[in-house]
Amino acid sequence: MSGIFNDGNAVLKDLTALFEDTRAKFRAPIWPKYATKVSSIGAYEKYAFPTAVPFPRNWKDERVPQGIDVNRIQQVDNERYELSLEFGGPLLQDATAYNGLAQMVQEAAASSVQYPDYLMSQALVNSMSPDAIANDGEVFYSTNHRYAGAGDYPINNIVTGTGTSVNNLRNDLQKAIASLRGFKDNAGKLVNQGLREGAQDLFVVCPPSMLYDMRTVLNAAWLPVNISGTAQSAGPAMNVMSGIADVEADGYLTDSNDWFLMYTSTSFRPYVMQERQPLMVKTLDFNSEYYTRTGKVMICTEQRLAVWYLAFYRTIRIVNA
Repeated sequence: MSGIFNDGNAVLKDLTALFEDTRAKFRAPIWPKYATKVSSIGAYEKYAFPTAVPFPRNWKDERVPQGIDVNRIQQVDNERYELSLEFGGPLLQDATAYNGLAQMVQEAAASSVQYPDYLMSQALVNSMSPDAIANDGEVFYSTNHRYAGAGDYPINNIVTGTGTSVNNLRNDLQKAIASLRGFKDNAGKLVNQGLREGAQDLFVVCPPSMLYDMRTVLNAAWLPVNISGTAQSAGPAMNVMSGIADVEADGYLTDSNDWFLMYTSTSFRPYVMQERQPLMVKTLDFNSEYYTRTGKVMICTEQRLAVWYLAFYRTIRIVNA
């Protein structure tokens, strides 16, 4: 910090540098673990969903080309987001104001960097709302999906949970992984056949209140085993779920009982983060026309992006009453 408090432009420059420094040091976001990042080149992007998984056949005579038909196109429109911090000119020329302004700028920088994570969190929260429509026309988490909207093999990407204890979480995770493994396209071929159990393939997003019990399920070497029909526990047994997935808590999840399983080691992840313009920061200082007209200066941010639902067959929502 320069500490030159009688020079408004110098103070504004210091505050802008503080914004950039805070932005650079902010924690890594969660969303890259389960969302496909797309560098957008226009106002929107379109995603094509083929009708079936390409599958080899017995070669008896000539080759038989398999047409990659596309009957589902999903368009995702980019949105524009801004944050503008406005300061009265005399305020920046007042030495006593600087410390409080610095704290406010740091918090603004953190919220700007975190905003895409917030948007992704809201997509999770609203993923069973009527507006959260997948490429087959169904709500993103639904009991009656069809791969590319066709075929006789329904995909149910909702698991009804049995509770939130360690034992419940373990059993529900087993059921959710089995469901992911069994999803089929319109010809009855597995759509997640490349899934390998492990932290590189599977990712759990849960509310903070569930995090440590979920870590127990995913990391503990031994787990207690409930005795069926009683409230008692037997001696601990080897935890066959250890290392099967990674987990992060999302503090924006509003339902403390629901959680999500994502299949992530694939180009089409469950969600998409579409970036048209990364976060940009600029200032309107004491030499700007804005200050001449208003007597105020600004630190301005802008970013263009979109968050949306991509591949419903790569995720499960575990729903507890």
